[in-house]
Amino acid sequence: MYTDPGHVSAEAQRAEFDSVVQALGPSSRLARLLQYMGEKYFAGKIDDLQEYNIATEVFGRSPATFDSSQDAVARVETHRLRKRLKEFYSSEGKDHPIQLSIAAGSYVPRFVRPPEPPRRLRLWDRRCLSRGARAEPQDSLFRVPSATGSSDSWQQSCF
Repeated sequence: MYTDPGHVSAEAQRAEFDSVVQALGPSSRLARLLQYMGEKYFAGKIDDLQEYNIATEVFGRSPATFDSSQDAVARVETHRLRKRLKEFYSSEGKDHPIQLSIAAGSYVPRFVRPPEPPRRLRLWDRRCLSRGARAEPQDSLFRVPSATGSSDSWQQSCF
């Protein structure tokens, strides 16, 4: 059975969500915003994650008078939350196998696996690649005489 390596289980999403909320501090504005987003997300009500609802339900703006063209509280606070998430995952959350993010222009949380860091090439790989060899070394070794004339040193071939 094929399993998508990028798939994140509901349990893992919830665990990561709770971890991030705790890191934000339960009484902060950003934590309140994230809690609201999480409640809607986990309840399957992502259509409710709109600027008007966030402004009125999270930040207490009046439903009768709220005008998003005059009050950008939902956009500003969501931008601050995105920035804080980026900081979190570059420091204390850097080793988390799952990361929570909110795409620009959206209020819906996403749970993704962070990309693998690029593999650092060993000196051998860089020398071979500069000669046009394949990226993966072969296991063939050959004996070459050293500067002293001895043939006791082994080197890996580049082909």
